[in-house]
Amino acid sequence: MDVSTTKTLAIRENTVYMDNEAVASWTDDRTTVDSLTVSIKYDGNDVKSGDSFKDNGTISITVTDGEGLSATAEIKLNATNNPPQINIIKPEVDVSATKTLTIRDNSVYMDNEAVASWTDDRTAVDSLTVSIKYNGNEVKSGDSFRDSGTISITVTDDEGLSSTAEIKLNATNNPPQINIVKPEVDVSATKTMTIKDNYIFMDNDVVASWTDDRTAVDSLAVSIKYN
Repeated sequence: MDVSTTKTLAIRENTVYMDNEAVASWTDDRTTVDSLTVSIKYDGNDVKSGDSFKDNGTISITVTDGEGLSATAEIKLNATNNPPQINIIKPEVDVSATKTLTIRDNSVYMDNEAVASWTDDRTAVDSLTVSIKYNGNEVKSGDSFRDSGTISITVTDDEGLSSTAEIKLNATNNPPQINIVKPEVDVSATKTMTIKDNYIFMDNDVVASWTDDRTAVDSLAVSIKYN
């Protein structure tokens, strides 16, 4: 029987299942099923419902009736190993300098929206080797992207099998955003205007600010006129 860490064993009444597929059962001509003594072992160790198996081995089932008569049968387990599975949730993503990438557990997010995830049938998620690159360069949580390109995700399990998938990034460019905090301001000869970074102040009171999704604030061309 082919097994992996994603296939689980279940013992119900007089039957053993592997992922809900019956693989063995037992009966007796004198003892009721619920009165039989049943021992199920994997390579000599007791197993229970919910167990999974990542290595080759043998399940041994021993059933004993009320008079001490017993029978034993075995199931050979063949461990399978498939490459990691990468799920590309969004094959194309619009990006800008204000959108940031985050890597958490087994998923990639763009501004908290999941765009990709990965699993493996034998290797625990936190033991997988994951390489995420943007146009050939490694990326990390907090990175942002102002140009079109490709994110490549390669996931490798503990036996060296790997999978690669890609996400296409489409860079967007919108006009700068101006936030008018106070559309009307009372002024006088004693009130002074100050321009600092991407803000306008009137006597230390913010009245306007601006941002852009691709250009750094200190690289924007800003013109401020009165009348």
